[in-house]
Amino acid sequence: MELNAISRQFELLGERIVNFRRTLHRMAELSFEEYRTAEFIKSELEKEGIECKSIVKTGVLAVVNGKNPDPQHPVILRADIDALPIQESTGLEFAADTDGVMHACGHDLHTAALMGALIGLKSLSEEFDGTVWGIFQPGEEVAPGGASEIIASGLFDGIKPRAVIGQHIEAGMANNLFGFRSGQCMASADEIHIKVSGSGGHAAMQHKYSDTVLTSAQLIVALQQIAARNCNPMTPTIISIGRVEALGATNVIPSEVTMCGTMRTIDEVWRVEIKNRIREIASGLAVSSRTNIDVQFSPGYPSVINDSQLTAASVLVAQKVVGRENVIEQPIKMTAEDFGFYGSVAPSMFYRFGAGVGSNDAHCANFNPDDSNLPTVAKLLCCLAINVICDDFR
Repeated sequence: MELNAISRQFELLGERIVNFRRTLHRMAELSFEEYRTAEFIKSELEKEGIECKSIVKTGVLAVVNGKNPDPQHPVILRADIDALPIQESTGLEFAADTDGVMHACGHDLHTAALMGALIGLKSLSEEFDGTVWGIFQPGEEVAPGGASEIIASGLFDGIKPRAVIGQHIEAGMANNLFGFRSGQCMASADEIHIKVSGSGGHAAMQHKYSDTVLTSAQLIVALQQIAARNCNPMTPTIISIGRVEALGATNVIPSEVTMCGTMRTIDEVWRVEIKNRIREIASGLAVSSRTNIDVQFSPGYPSVINDSQLTAASVLVAQKVVGRENVIEQPIKMTAEDFGFYGSVAPSMFYRFGAGVGSNDAHCANFNPDDSNLPTVAKLLCCLAINVICDDFR
């Protein structure tokens, strides 16, 4: 397929794609509450003759068929559509119109880029064979994640996708850059919930009681030994306790302390072993401190593992589309993404595009990525889909 012909389509679509992003940013909605977002997506795509249907409550499946459709083997492009519970402070003209909710992770850009890519594919549909699905996925920000719910819904029953491709904005990276990585790409993430309970009582007579606060402090320190002493130093591992509640007083040892945190790694076998080790440490400490320690895990997201062949082919496409100098190798990230679930369905690949060197970190109230390169982001996504189908760019 002529790359110049594809480029012309996205030159025409450019301003519209940026406007998609700004409209989506204004209507930011929390996970599994993306009703207005879904209606906007369907409305704009259906104007172009793209078939859409609702999936898992607030998600959207959009289908673009080439001249010879292949509905049993679609190429899947995925974007997440939910926002975060953050009060926006960007001062943008198109700031979120709902208090306490903000697109602070770039999902508005992901969604706009996928909308643009699908419209471009529709306009080029006589130039390629096969079928492309666009999955606008709800609930990426909350475990167990919208991706797991889509898979559990049976959407892929009887379907063997050729590939699943997703992308994510990268804060602090120049907006002309695109980052790829083969193999281990992002960490798994599980939530840890711990309750330390004991007799509690007057702080001046601690010898009569089991000190839940001291035990909790010992446990937090002991958990750090798992990454420091039980893990292969070449395997990134994080165990962080982010919240502790001990509702005692200056002279009262509480009968219960609760804490919760996150556990992350890039090795799925070690991910299971970490949980066993946490339970062992908690059990031993409970005996020595005369407390009861209950440990629960909320299953989160698996590691994102990029298929090596799909990634290598995608890098070559990206070099043709945006220039070799604008394609870089992305380091492993310890952040997590429910995109990892799609690896159980088909060869999958997740890559990054720049938010601008001056952009703030994501999940912050002043996150304001540069959207000027969004038409190119959409064009690359379109080209990656076409490449999986026909592997023919000139």
